[in-house]
Amino acid sequence: MAKEVLSVFQDGRAIVVVLPSYSYHQDDIVYGQVLVRVEKLASDLFVTHECGVVEKNKHASCPCVEAAINAYLTVTQETYEDVVLEEKKIILAPDMKQLS
Repeated sequence: MAKEVLSVFQDGRAIVVVLPSYSYHQDDIVYGQVLVRVEKLASDLFVTHECGVVEKNKHASCPCVEAAINAYLTVTQETYEDVVLEEKKIILAPDMKQLS
């Protein structure tokens, strides 16, 4: 099941999707947000975010990726051949335009 999209930002030809996140710290649940950047290069989608799920298991399916790709396709209506995953922290910049 894909995560709920909180907001979407335009970053040039890419979009940055803001999704809810949570983690455990001692006995408490800590809520936050995760940023996922999606950009089409040639015929592939490059999906970049910092992810504990993929970091622990490179073959794991992350719900952040599915939600971000769905948001990207809703905004762009583009097609793609393959998805390339990259692990890197994404930070919003002041010049990014908020789409939703």
